[in-house]
Parts: sequence; C-alpha cells; structure tokens
Amino acid sequence: MLGYEDLNDHDHLRLDPIHGLIAGKSDPLGQDRILERDKGKALAAHSTLNRSIIAMAKHHVASGVIMMILVLTAPPICILGVFAAAVSKGVQQAEQDKRAKIANLVFEDVSGSPDGSYMYLKGRVRNNGTTSADFVKVEVIWLDQQGTILDTDETFVVGLEKLEPDAAESFEIMTPANPKMARYSYKFASN
Repeated sequence: MLGYEDLNDHDHLRLDPIHGLIAGKSDPLGQDRILERDKGKALAAHSTLNRSIIAMAKHHVASGVIMMILVLTAPPICILGVFAAAVSKGVQQAEQDKRAKIANLVFEDVSGSPDGSYMYLKGRVRNNGTTSADFVKVEVIWLDQQGTILDTDETFVVGLEKLEPDAAESFEIMTPANPKMARYSYKFASN
C-alpha cells in the first residue's frame, strides 16, 4: 500500500502461525475459523489486524509495558523458539485473565432486529465482578433457518476506559442485512 509501509505485509503475515501465537490466538493455524474463506488464516485481514495492533499497543502502553516488535531476517531459530515460548506463557496467562474477566460479565436486554438494509444487535453488558474489565468485545453470528452462518460482526463495548464493577455499558452492532438471516447468536469475543 503506497504510503502505508507498515500495512504492506499484513495480508501475508496473517497466514503466519507465529503471528497468530503472538496475537494470543488459541488456534494459530486458523483451522477453527467460522467462515470458510478465513480457514487457514491465523489472523484477520490488514484493516482488522491494524486496529488490533493499535488497540494492543494502547493497552500495553497504558499498562506500563514496553512493546517491542522484532523483525527477524536471519534464521536464529533458537532465539525465535525462546521468544515464542515466552510469548506462549504470557499468552496463556492473558487467556486465563481474560476468561476470569469474562466470567463476571453478563448480557442484558439483548435484541436483534432488521431496520432498513441492516440487521441490528443491541443490548448491554454488565460487570458483576469485583474488578474492572477492559477491551470487552461482543460478537454476533447471523444464521439462516438451517443454522448456516451467513455473517459475523463484532464491536468493542469498552476499550481502555474499562467497565467498572456493577456498571453496565450499551452496545450496538450494525450488519448489512441478508434476506436469509433468520436468527442469531452472540457471545463475548476474544481480542
């Protein structure tokens, strides 16, 4: 992309399982992706990947963590292995922390409805825990009558601003309508 050198290789890097591991994906090979077109791709496309990197950088900077992005051009396999092992342990801890935060979050007043050429999922997320939750993301999965996935979409309910204990925050997801959309499911999505 002319003028966006940092995005030039995102579509290629999204196929790399090491980047999936670094990003904390539980399926770095991309075999469990929902949509068929995304199978085998560890990460999302460049636009989503860019938003994720920015969000991750903001989160780590706000947490006082220094981020380093390494570009390895030679084959220092042992260094990469040590780095991947350290990242893996950090990812496991982050996944445990994330599951603990999500366990205390509940959905309230969720409804899905068409409006013009869009389908809307609206509702609230409440934090019933004792600690604040940040980067809370909701995913909607739109299905046809047979349960075939037609589309997915997601939104952050909160980011850095955090959802404090006993607080609730509204969300709305707007997805282009498909006449076959008959039902939906929703869940907390991993970041």
